[in-house]
Amino acid sequence: MATVKTTPKTLTEQVAGYALDLDYGAVPGEAVDRTKQLFLDFLGVAMGGRVLAPSGAAMVRGVEGVLSGAQGPCTVVGERGGYPPHFAALLNCAFANAMDF
Repeated sequence: MATVKTTPKTLTEQVAGYALDLDYGAVPGEAVDRTKQLFLDFLGVAMGGRVLAPSGAAMVRGVEGVLSGAQGPCTVVGERGGYPPHFAALLNCAFANAMDF
């Protein structure tokens, strides 16, 4: 009988698995409230970075140049269209970092 060799999960796969298996009801209320506060903070600084920081418009132009019209399912703060996940992450992080207080 042949044995099946499995490769160990990467750290990213482990974290993603944890998040997927997480039961919202098991998360303490304080953690949920703090997460909501931090998310609102992110939205505020990211919107500021998109609208007020000179780098915001430049980042969008750069990403749109690479995309060549491609779209994706992910949301970017201050943008209407959807972006592929890796570009949405890049833009959201760049916007938030531009006005990071």
